[in-house]
Amino acid sequence: MDKVPHVNDDPISRLYAHYFLQADVLFRAHKKLEGERVSKGRLSKNKEIDEYQLRKLWLAALYVLAEGFKTPLIQTALVPWREQSSNIRVYCDSIEHKMGQLGDELRVFRNATFHYQPNAQKHLQFISVKSRHEPFFWAAELHQEFDKLFREYRILHLVERTVRQRATDDSK
Repeated sequence: MDKVPHVNDDPISRLYAHYFLQADVLFRAHKKLEGERVSKGRLSKNKEIDEYQLRKLWLAALYVLAEGFKTPLIQTALVPWREQSSNIRVYCDSIEHKMGQLGDELRVFRNATFHYQPNAQKHLQFISVKSRHEPFFWAAELHQEFDKLFREYRILHLVERTVRQRATDDSK
């Protein structure tokens, strides 16, 4: 690895900070309400609506994250990290594999979330997809793969920058 970009100039860090964190806030808020529903046996009507909206927004944000992950800029930036870390390689491969399973259905869901639809058909396509994968469980797994990827990447990125900075400082 020739140069480790500063976090402000790093496309992977940008994907994390501007897209993953957004999806993660929505995911955690949705999971909190889901947990409350399970523990209490029900939610108030307002919280049911909130849970539904959070789920829709999380799924849409998850697709935007995956869409960014697929871009040549991110894929090129990941090459040296995939070579350096078997964990990063595994997480990237898992994300790519998962997107091959229900990625297109998630894309349609995302588009339906942010572009007016006269009926619920496009949202229901994802929710009721005929697949061996339960859509919400699949999406949670995809989210967790991104979480693991970014956790590993951020540690490696920090270590690599620190090592290179110390080497630069020592050579002065």
